[in-house]
Amino acid sequence: MSRKIVVLLFVLALINFPVNQGTLADADSLEEINMLLLVSDGFGGNYFDINETFNEWGAQVDTVAYSLDYEVASCARLSMNITVDYLVSDMTETILSNYDCIMVPAGAHWNEMYQVPEVLDLISSAYEMGLVVAAICIGNAVVAEANEIVNGSKVAYYGYAWQYMTEAGATPTPARVVSHNNIVTGGTGGGFPAHYDEAPTYEVCSEIARLILGRSRVAGLILQPATGSSSTNISISVAVTDPFEDLNGVNSTEISKVEIFVYHYENDTLASSFELDPPSGDYITYNGNISGLAVGDYYFDIEITDSEDRLEIWDTSDSFTIQPGSTNTTPPPPPPNDPGPEPMIIGGLVILLVSVAIVVVILKRGNR
Repeated sequence: MSRKIVVLLFVLALINFPVNQGTLADADSLEEINMLLLVSDGFGGNYFDINETFNEWGAQVDTVAYSLDYEVASCARLSMNITVDYLVSDMTETILSNYDCIMVPAGAHWNEMYQVPEVLDLISSAYEMGLVVAAICIGNAVVAEANEIVNGSKVAYYGYAWQYMTEAGATPTPARVVSHNNIVTGGTGGGFPAHYDEAPTYEVCSEIARLILGRSRVAGLILQPATGSSSTNISISVAVTDPFEDLNGVNSTEISKVEIFVYHYENDTLASSFELDPPSGDYITYNGNISGLAVGDYYFDIEITDSEDRLEIWDTSDSFTIQPGSTNTTPPPPPPNDPGPEPMIIGGLVILLVSVAIVVVILKRGNR
């Protein structure tokens, strides 16, 4: 069976499988993406790398600054000025609705912006409107302070921002890039001891593009059965695909692992986690089983890591229930109106059948 047929079978098996967990943007191609970079005086060189990456893809990149002037200075190390398109004070909901993503680059400008209510309100408003929110390096600290929009999400770990993220309710994760709940975060890059060109800029940009274009590494999902006892093997099969396959300029990568995280519905606490078995032969599905859980209702997330250490977290809408198992191993008694066959009758039938068999044998021997 070909890979395409397997994917098709998975897709056909899914009735309400969501196509996109991200923004409802109008962009259908890289060239239609509209990016908005948020900076202030002291921004780092990572800003220029982001611009270059999206410009090479044909996307539109504009800049909004928290400043009194449209001329904004970079960090002292670069000593470069830029002319921005908007000031934070200019921004309206109408202007913001023209963009697919708002992103905070790395740089010393974070030390001012993370304390400014107007900046934080702009980020949280963009998130509520469905824009992808992204940050890299110390820019994560600014997003962390944006009215707790990261609460309940996993984010990329960065040493100078993890405390801000944790206090805001996020879970820092040891991956270079993490995409979860329409938020994309990237780790190290920018200040000491790393240089900004070590930041995972390209990887963050590609995850932003993936979300905006409504793509996922998850091509299909089958959960069977949806109900069982603690001894029931509940199987999960995840079909995977390459979301960048037909995007010119975006490098395709291999999937390195697929993990399942199972949570209690009642209190959202982690009940189990395990890695699915990789595909074999022509199949492109990762497979695994769940068993031994306590009685209750559960849901699960799919976490997919690729060879560039980009982590995509897919919050599924699928759930399953563990019911109490039966401890009665004896057959149930017959109903009152059906007492069952009498033992004497059963014994007589057996004797009759044996007698007939003996007669048949004797007759066959007599005919020889």
